[in-house]
Amino acid sequence: MFPSVSALIVVFGDLGRSPRMLNHARALRGRGWSVTLAGYNETELPPDLVSAAGTSRKDDSNLDPPAVRVVDLLTAGAARPSSISLSTALLRLLTELQRQTWTAVIVQNPPGFPALAICALATPPGAAIVLDWHNLGGTLLALRPSSRRRWAPLYSWCEAQAARFADFHWAVSAVLSRTLKPRTVTVVYDRPAKAFCAAAAEAAPSAEGENRLTWWRRVLPDRPMPEGKFWIAAPSSWGPDEDHGAMLRAAECWKVNYQRWGDAPQITIIATGKGPGQAEFARAASAFDGGPVTLQTAWIPAKEYPAFLAHADAGLCLHRSSSGLDLPMKLADFRGARLPALVLDYGPVLAETFQAGPDGWTFRNDKELAQALRPVAQSYGGSEAIRWSATSGRAGPDRVLAAVTSSSSAELAEHTTWEDEWERQLGAWAENLEARAACI
Repeated sequence: MFPSVSALIVVFGDLGRSPRMLNHARALRGRGWSVTLAGYNETELPPDLVSAAGTSRKDDSNLDPPAVRVVDLLTAGAARPSSISLSTALLRLLTELQRQTWTAVIVQNPPGFPALAICALATPPGAAIVLDWHNLGGTLLALRPSSRRRWAPLYSWCEAQAARFADFHWAVSAVLSRTLKPRTVTVVYDRPAKAFCAAAAEAAPSAEGENRLTWWRRVLPDRPMPEGKFWIAAPSSWGPDEDHGAMLRAAECWKVNYQRWGDAPQITIIATGKGPGQAEFARAASAFDGGPVTLQTAWIPAKEYPAFLAHADAGLCLHRSSSGLDLPMKLADFRGARLPALVLDYGPVLAETFQAGPDGWTFRNDKELAQALRPVAQSYGGSEAIRWSATSGRAGPDRVLAAVTSSSSAELAEHTTWEDEWERQLGAWAENLEARAACI
């Protein structure tokens, strides 16, 4: 029998594009919890969450954990954000909170306000209310158009007041946790889930496996085949905290220098994901005459995303933190696929989970990005199975590359998974709630 423990995970956004919250669901499911996801059910969820056999029990029993239940807070066809859709979402959340007695209610922040206030007021007594801090909402609002930007200070104040209702606080970085004092905050770093690592390893190019061109034709039959031999994966949420224009500027630099460099291969930058800035970039990419550089956009289904990264030659992270305190999830994805990454260096917090050298290369501006692209692409040796590692230092024209040896591959394999990180940081928290539920 499963213990009588249940969790409601609240996301005022697209559930399918909230990977950290989905990972919380996986971790709790693995402990036998009954999990409900409440959010905007816009993007297809990963298959391991919606099937009863998708996650292994932590206690290694023969019982499969129950499938995750999904509550759509958004009216079908409703535009978001709008006052009507927000009111509907809050009303549906209120109904769900009162549907049963919850062991824990976990709210993503941002945007945690006003959802957290509703949770605190409407949740039946006994539930542990958790606020999972991904960033500071006011700093994101400050990046919006001027008509909304003026509300950023007020939103920051409301966010801080609502946070007082939470019993527990989790954060994605140590730097972020320190800004939340005097609250007691548990830092839970994003790591690749075991299922993600396994899927990427299974899809890794090999003599017996599916090559990437075959994979592309199967998964994206309506998208043009990438022309470049070197694929750079650029996942994006397409929000205001990402510098999408850097892809166009770096591509132009590559185009200008291609003949002079002489030994550089053709490259394709494949920008994936969904979000408000995607359409504008797609138009610019389609009009870009890059010669040796092609720019493409694509939506990769969740179940194929690990394979996409496994088939790429390098990753590109253009996250420019609104607060300087958060860490992009894609860094964990790159690590799970053993994919070296070119990462925008936006502040000291990056060093908490990314190391220039073992994990890839950093750059601070367009010039450094263009300089880094050349030696990275020159490492292409014609074999899709090859992975490369930088030896030291910041990205630059004199970057020295070396093939990954068996020892460095082993080092990558030993990186902590999400399940390991979650149990280490939150296992005791879950055990206490389970013990309390068993006594009721």
